[in-house]
Amino acid sequence: MRKYRKKEKERYKEEKSVNTVWEGPDLQREKNRQKEQMTEMKKKKPIVLEELSPEELVKYEIAKELGLFDRVMTEGWGSLSAKETGRIGGILAKRRKNVMPQ
Repeated sequence: MRKYRKKEKERYKEEKSVNTVWEGPDLQREKNRQKEQMTEMKKKKPIVLEELSPEELVKYEIAKELGLFDRVMTEGWGSLSAKETGRIGGILAKRRKNVMPQ
Protein backbone atom coordinates (compact mmCIF):
# COMPACT_ATOMS: atom_id res chain seq x y z
CA MET A 1 0.00 0.00 0.00
CA ARG A 2 2.79 2.44 0.86
CA LYS A 3 4.69 1.70 -2.33
CA TYR A 4 1.59 2.61 -4.30
CA ARG A 5 1.33 5.99 -2.54
CA LYS A 6 5.01 6.71 -3.09
CA LYS A 7 4.68 6.02 -6.79
CA GLU A 8 1.61 8.28 -7.01
CA LYS A 9 3.44 11.10 -5.27
CA GLU A 10 6.44 10.74 -7.56
CA ARG A 11 4.22 10.69 -10.63
CA TYR A 12 2.41 13.80 -9.41
CA LYS A 13 5.72 15.64 -8.86
CA GLU A 14 6.90 14.73 -12.35
CA GLU A 15 3.66 15.89 -13.97
CA LYS A 16 3.74 19.09 -11.99
CA SER A 17 7.31 19.89 -13.01
CA VAL A 18 6.54 19.20 -16.69
CA ASN A 19 3.33 21.30 -16.70
CA THR A 20 4.85 24.30 -14.92
CA VAL A 21 5.49 27.12 -17.35
CA TRP A 22 7.98 29.79 -16.44
CA GLU A 23 6.77 33.26 -17.27
CA GLY A 24 9.60 35.09 -18.95
CA PRO A 25 10.04 38.86 -18.94
CA ASP A 26 8.32 39.21 -22.33
CA LEU A 27 5.19 37.49 -21.10
CA GLN A 28 5.19 39.59 -17.94
CA ARG A 29 5.55 42.81 -19.99
CA GLU A 30 2.61 41.76 -22.15
CA LYS A 31 0.45 41.12 -19.08
CA ASN A 32 1.38 44.52 -17.65
CA ARG A 33 0.53 46.21 -20.95
CA GLN A 34 -2.88 44.50 -21.00
CA LYS A 35 -3.56 45.63 -17.42
CA GLU A 36 -2.71 49.22 -18.34
CA GLN A 37 -5.07 49.07 -21.31
CA MET A 38 -7.88 47.79 -19.09
CA THR A 39 -7.38 50.59 -16.58
CA GLU A 40 -7.43 53.14 -19.40
CA MET A 41 -10.72 51.70 -20.66
CA LYS A 42 -12.19 51.74 -17.16
CA LYS A 43 -11.43 55.42 -16.58
CA LYS A 44 -14.63 57.25 -16.01
CA LYS A 45 -16.04 59.82 -18.37
CA PRO A 46 -17.18 63.08 -16.80
CA ILE A 47 -20.76 62.97 -15.54
CA VAL A 48 -23.14 65.43 -17.18
CA LEU A 49 -26.20 65.86 -14.96
CA GLU A 50 -28.33 67.22 -17.82
CA GLU A 51 -27.95 63.92 -19.72
CA LEU A 52 -29.08 61.67 -16.86
CA SER A 53 -32.51 60.09 -16.62
CA PRO A 54 -34.91 61.38 -13.93
CA GLU A 55 -34.40 58.18 -11.92
CA GLU A 56 -30.63 58.68 -11.88
CA LEU A 57 -31.06 62.34 -10.96
CA VAL A 58 -32.92 61.29 -7.83
CA LYS A 59 -29.88 59.25 -6.76
CA TYR A 60 -27.67 62.30 -7.15
CA GLU A 61 -30.17 64.45 -5.21
CA ILE A 62 -30.13 61.96 -2.34
CA ALA A 63 -26.33 61.89 -2.40
CA LYS A 64 -26.34 65.68 -2.19
CA GLU A 65 -28.72 65.56 0.81
CA LEU A 66 -26.41 63.10 2.58
CA GLY A 67 -23.32 65.18 1.80
CA LEU A 68 -21.82 62.59 -0.55
CA PHE A 69 -22.35 64.43 -3.83
CA ASP A 70 -18.84 65.89 -4.16
CA ARG A 71 -17.20 62.52 -3.61
CA VAL A 72 -19.53 60.82 -6.10
CA MET A 73 -18.75 63.45 -8.73
CA THR A 74 -14.98 63.29 -8.28
CA GLU A 75 -14.36 59.60 -7.49
CA GLY A 76 -17.52 57.88 -8.69
CA TRP A 77 -20.05 55.62 -6.98
CA GLY A 78 -17.38 52.99 -6.29
CA SER A 79 -15.76 55.27 -3.73
CA LEU A 80 -18.75 54.99 -1.38
CA SER A 81 -18.96 52.37 1.32
CA ALA A 82 -21.67 49.71 1.36
CA LYS A 83 -23.33 51.52 4.24
CA GLU A 84 -23.51 54.79 2.28
CA THR A 85 -24.83 53.20 -0.90
CA GLY A 86 -27.33 51.19 1.14
CA ARG A 87 -28.56 54.37 2.75
CA ILE A 88 -29.01 55.98 -0.67
CA GLY A 89 -30.82 52.86 -1.94
CA GLY A 90 -33.12 52.80 1.09
CA ILE A 91 -34.12 56.44 0.68
CA LEU A 92 -34.62 55.87 -3.05
CA ALA A 93 -36.92 52.91 -2.34
CA LYS A 94 -38.96 54.98 0.13
CA ARG A 95 -39.39 57.76 -2.40
CA ARG A 96 -40.49 55.33 -5.09
CA LYS A 97 -42.98 53.81 -2.70
CA ASN A 98 -44.42 57.24 -1.81
CA VAL A 99 -44.67 58.31 -5.45
CA MET A 100 -46.27 55.10 -6.71
CA PRO A 101 -48.39 53.53 -3.93
CA GLN A 102 -49.64 50.04 -4.72
